[in-house]
Amino acid sequence: MKFGIFSPPYADPTSPLRDVMEWSLQVARWGDELGFSEIWFAEHYTTGWQNSPAPELMIAAAARETENITLAAGAHLVPYTNPAALAYRIMALDHLTGGRYIAGVGAGAYPMDQQLFNTGGRNAEMLVEGLDIMTKVWRGEPFRHEGEFWTVDLPAYNEAQAGPVLRPYRSPHPPIAIAGSSAKSASFALAGKNGYIPLSFAKSARHLNGQWTGYSEASVAGGHRPDRANWRVCREVFVADTDEEARRLVTEGFMGHFYDKVMIDVYQRGGESLAPGVAPGDVTAELLARDVWLVGSPETVAERIIGEFEQSGGFGTLVAFDFDYRSNPDAYRHSLDLLINEVGPRVAHLSLEDK
Repeated sequence: MKFGIFSPPYADPTSPLRDVMEWSLQVARWGDELGFSEIWFAEHYTTGWQNSPAPELMIAAAARETENITLAAGAHLVPYTNPAALAYRIMALDHLTGGRYIAGVGAGAYPMDQQLFNTGGRNAEMLVEGLDIMTKVWRGEPFRHEGEFWTVDLPAYNEAQAGPVLRPYRSPHPPIAIAGSSAKSASFALAGKNGYIPLSFAKSARHLNGQWTGYSEASVAGGHRPDRANWRVCREVFVADTDEEARRLVTEGFMGHFYDKVMIDVYQRGGESLAPGVAPGDVTAELLARDVWLVGSPETVAERIIGEFEQSGGFGTLVAFDFDYRSNPDAYRHSLDLLINEVGPRVAHLSLEDK
């Protein structure tokens, strides 16, 4: 099993953006030093809890400060930019990183982002058309696209301008990933249909089975062989020397604060509980840290990963959500260290060969 990180951190909306971005880059450096396989950078506009309007800026900055870790967009939100421009930025990132890059793309789920860009709730359709344009741009052949949302006209090679000539660093393009959070996710269906990498936002282990089923069925229908080794699963993770210390650092730190202040209420308003068998109104960060999240000593976290691996049928990479622990950076780095060096060996026996 490989391990990744999903950044930038969930942070207090009053925090200076530069400070949050610097924390994200510090986590990228730690991840690179410790041997994490990848770090993902989100794109959001109107949420104060995870400000990240330009993942390409974070990827470009992290590329100069890391050597081995793969840098991924989680994700470039296609409806909010011209797909031809995004296709060129993605090619540039592929070159800048020397191929150390995954082009995650998405439709954009936040209602206020949709309002900001006046997409009329048609983001899923815009993602499909945008991806079609982008793949044509990457081929490098002249084309004209007159679609429902965009018109793009890629010119033929011009001798005087010596272009267009830019092609992706890798052929035919960098790996593409699409995130999803439900079994019926249109994003997962699109990812499966095109053979893209699935990135799961899993509320708990019970969500994973349905997510893989939806993805794999679409993958087979699209003529692809679904590979669990490519499956990324994002979860809340915190490791300390003991269960008690890990739970304390979560419930008293920003991870617990964010859920108690924001996320539990979001799910409660939707009538959904984050803890199986617990009424939405009774869920707390303390309960989640004890019973649902991957929080505890290396032994406890390893046991929970093994349980989720077996329940889901197996996945290739566990991606830990990043939280703002600038007030206690040593504890956060220690958590990352334990995840790689203590939890990792305890789950090294997990195999996808029979899945």
